Amino acid sequence: MSQAAQLSPIPSQLTRHQAVGKPRRPTGDPVADLKDSTRFEPIPHPPPQRLAVPFDVFDPAANQAAVAAKQLVFHCVGDVGGINGTATEDAIARAMEEQITGSSKNNRPAFLYILGDVVYFNGQQRLYKHEFYENLCDSVPRHASPYRMSMTQPYPYWTLDTPFVTIIGLYSNVEGSLDARGRSDQQFYLEAQMKAVPAKKKLLITVHHPPYSLDSAHGGCPDILDALDLAVKHTGRQPDAVLSGHVHNYQRFSRLVGNRKIPYVIAGAGGYANDERSMHKLQKSLTNPPVKLPYKTTEAGVALENYQQTEPGFMRITATATKLTFEYFIVPFDSKTSPSLFDTFTA
Repeated sequence: MSQAAQLSPIPSQLTRHQAVGKPRRPTGDPVADLKDSTRFEPIPHPPPQRLAVPFDVFDPAANQAAVAAKQLVFHCVGDVGGINGTATEDAIARAMEEQITGSSKNNRPAFLYILGDVVYFNGQQRLYKHEFYENLCDSVPRHASPYRMSMTQPYPYWTLDTPFVTIIGLYSNVEGSLDARGRSDQQFYLEAQMKAVPAKKKLLITVHHPPYSLDSAHGGCPDILDALDLAVKHTGRQPDAVLSGHVHNYQRFSRLVGNRKIPYVIAGAGGYANDERSMHKLQKSLTNPPVKLPYKTTEAGVALENYQQTEPGFMRITATATKLTFEYFIVPFDSKTSPSLFDTFTA
């Protein structure tokens, strides 16, 4: 028997769309097929460091300033590795720096939170300097400037606890799942962290692979969606927003849960795509001609509220005791065009 014949799927292995292999998703379907098998990179045993880091330990001065200002401002973006040259991430870094130097003390972003894919491919250590540190940080873990330092974090997944918002950062590996099949280490961690967040404090969950996406290349990751939904079921706690990268564009979904609309956001246009052609595009039938927004997807209660698929960009997030404010700025490939605010919403 030939190798091809040995690998032919049997009917029980058909995808959720009843097609063999990787099918074209129906128009408006934001969730891809569940993979029959995954290549999961084993997560190392937890180190002795605490995986929940208080912001007053992370950066005492910034924590004190945030408490005094009654708000915390920070930048957020994903997919910043620049393998095709660094012009795009250079431009994004400059735009963020201008917001830092041009802001009042109370509105100055305190840190940059990255939504995964710092370097490509597979995170080779020798590429960190070229693809990331030369543009968005310093080459060694020390203060690179009066307002930003390069960092090393204790583990692939960890929690940042700030005065106004707790950020649980998850590790979705290279295949879009939290744990290897048959294991639940990170799932248990997620649920324990969600239970620990005070009811009145805002909760952000970040994970590289998005639960929802209407791009034509990837689609949302069903493993991630199932993991988050299971955590909500077990803890009774809903996140105030879910932030992801992986898809190289900007998409903002809303998910109706009771009387709340929870934002699910993709901000993966941080530098990997170095021209408009490299940006991930939505399903062609949604953009030619463009659908009216908000657009109801095939998932009940899930709507596409806004998207940007032609220019790179980043988010600025402001957290207070009662509200999260998100602003998405585009940084056009045309260097003669200034960065501008594209989208804003609250949670």
